[in-house]
Amino acid sequence: MRIIDIVKAKNGPTISFEMTRPKSEKGEANIGNVLDKLVALKPDFFTMTFGAGGGTREGSLQMLNRIHTERKQNVFAHLAGYGMSPAHLDETVEKFKTIGIENLLVIRGDKPHDENFVAQEGSFNHASEMIKYLKPRHDMCFCSSAYPEAHQEAIDLDTDIGFVKEKIANGAEMIITQYFYDNQFFYDFLDKCRAAGITVPIIPGVMPIYSVKMMNILASLCGATITDKVNAGLATVNQEEKGAVNAWGIDFAIKQCADLIDNGVDGMHFYTLNRTSSVTGILEGLRAAGKVS
Repeated sequence: MRIIDIVKAKNGPTISFEMTRPKSEKGEANIGNVLDKLVALKPDFFTMTFGAGGGTREGSLQMLNRIHTERKQNVFAHLAGYGMSPAHLDETVEKFKTIGIENLLVIRGDKPHDENFVAQEGSFNHASEMIKYLKPRHDMCFCSSAYPEAHQEAIDLDTDIGFVKEKIANGAEMIITQYFYDNQFFYDFLDKCRAAGITVPIIPGVMPIYSVKMMNILASLCGATITDKVNAGLATVNQEEKGAVNAWGIDFAIKQCADLIDNGVDGMHFYTLNRTSSVTGILEGLRAAGKVS
């Protein structure tokens, strides 16, 4: 099923989870259990990441098979196309289609860390260009990404929103955003998008706080602001106790998501990092408060 149809038909916000390819033997051994626990939370869809430049394509295909074929879940296949030739993009999408994938989340992606990596001939520089190339060739639902605080490479937020508008003009039917810790960043971004004529669903990303160290590392990579409110809140718990930090992060996310819901968001997309306890606690809290069904 095309995920844009699910989003448009839902009476209330959609719930979705991002998954990544397991990076260790322990993670691989446990991924089936993780997926089963997340499926039990009854999400509307999943997204499955894709290695930069196609570097972990086979692992991504295996995960897509586990999510879509084995567990009958709707899923966006990420396509991080940096450095990939048009032919390589087509080949990858055709592999997705062989296992029944109808939904693509197209992003540029980062340059692979391999110092020997060389972009293939004819590769595209921007996600908007990839969407423009792929959309007429593949009858699928297309989604892309956006940054409420602007991409780290962007001149400013207004310029970045211009790029979002270009993605939509080229065929993106919905947008999933990077995460943020102050909802006002999202509301201001959404207002600017609507003022710019962008009408497609825009689903905010939510990153639970799993640990202080991880929070700092991830925020430095994506440019998310760690607010004074977050720092002050975390200062009230023993940051060496993972359970205490995790519990505080769940409570913070419940309040953040409740506010997003009260302000009429199209959905909430949780960056799970292949973990279950935080999103389980968040959704249990929201359901107990009557915020989601």
